[in-house]
Amino acid sequence: MKKKLVKNITIREEVYKKLLEVKEKKASANPSKETTDIASTQNITIYDFLYIAATRKLKATLYTADPKLYNMSKKIISSKLLKP
Repeated sequence: MKKKLVKNITIREEVYKKLLEVKEKKASANPSKETTDIASTQNITIYDFLYIAATRKLKATLYTADPKLYNMSKKIISSKLLKP
């Protein structure tokens, strides 16, 4: 379990770094209209959708303990649900 937690933290750090890179490349820190439209139509927060988008961009697997995020993300990207 400890290895999974360390891996999850590492993945979150990588996603955070990529999000910062994207933010630096764009003049605006606001999410695009497309992102907000998708997030609202899928009944998911923009914050959660950005994790999905970053994971997709990285061609990685999203690890989450959030069942709602998992159920949404598995339709779009490779994702794993962490269980307590």
